Amino acid sequence: MAKVIIKNAVIKGYHVFQVRAPDKMSLTVCKEYGNCHDKYALMVWVPDLCKLPQQLHQVTTDTKRHLKLCQVAGLPMGHVPYILSEGLSHCMFQLHGTVT
Repeated sequence: MAKVIIKNAVIKGYHVFQVRAPDKMSLTVCKEYGNCHDKYALMVWVPDLCKLPQQLHQVTTDTKRHLKLCQVAGLPMGHVPYILSEGLSHCMFQLHGTVT
């Protein structure tokens, strides 16, 4: 099984989802099956609350909107940039790997 870790990457789509996660947090990446324009599209999610350490639950993720991690856990926050999505999709689905 392959595992790809991406650091310091841009997540596209904040203007749509308006969800942020704390800096340096590992995020969940999965295929966006409903995207009819890009068969390699990958969605980025904030991990579910049960997968996060208790001490992070009350961390503020968006100071303008006063949101805490416990309020945005499990929500989508954007997309992997198009330029990266085809290669990462290959890793995830043909090599049965994971991307974080």
